[in-house]
Amino acid sequence: MAKSADSRAAALSTAGLPRLLTGDMRPQLRACLAPGCVFSYVKQHPRRAWCSAGRGDRARVARHYQRHLVAKTDPES
Repeated sequence: MAKSADSRAAALSTAGLPRLLTGDMRPQLRACLAPGCVFSYVKQHPRRAWCSAGRGDRARVARHYQRHLVAKTDPES
């Protein structure tokens, strides 16, 4: 069962956040690249760019939709 956002925030604020911001994990801390997302995450894989798989999926689907929408409406194609 997934933890709630409040319990994760409380756990980070009490013990983990100072260590995360100043410790050896600081270089891996990244901002999520999904449009409108304000979350950060620890990059544990070289290709990871989003805070969650769902955010990444939505970003890829939106990019695919935009690419094909332009291809349909472009009179030169």
